[in-house]
Amino acid sequence: MIRDSGLVAASWRDLNVFHWRGKSSLAQLKACNELNLRAATAQADKKIAILTVVSAPEITFPDAEMRRELEEGQSRLAESKKAETVVIQTQGFVAAAVRGIVAGSMLLKRTPTPTRLAGSVHEACTWIAPMLAHAGGRPIPGEEVHAAVDSILKTDVTSGNARTA
Repeated sequence: MIRDSGLVAASWRDLNVFHWRGKSSLAQLKACNELNLRAATAQADKKIAILTVVSAPEITFPDAEMRRELEEGQSRLAESKKAETVVIQTQGFVAAAVRGIVAGSMLLKRTPTPTRLAGSVHEACTWIAPMLAHAGGRPIPGEEVHAAVDSILKTDVTSGNARTA
């Protein structure tokens, strides 16, 4: 798990959840990419699903170094990703532009991995649930995924900048 004032990242089953709450840094992004690789390696099929929520008060476009790390992280994880969904809760012009860029990028890359820009956390959880590893031979219900994701999104970071991985 990664917890600091701007980011909470955690794994639940074969789902990695990232909640960007504040300004992101290159160090945070690198830590997220490492978490993804470790989580994928720990799975029997070596694959994970990713759900990212952005609720930072402001969104800025990533600089060149951040874009490079984003691309490199995506490249390193290409064979290990079973699905990915993004929810951008932040409002405003820049957030709308970022939504457009994310949606366009998902379309243009044409990866074999199912991807979706979701309108809400609930929608993202419902969409990704069927792609997660089954529990005891049964699919995981979207509501169960939503409950797990919701608990991660509510993680308290006010007690200090704890960082564990």
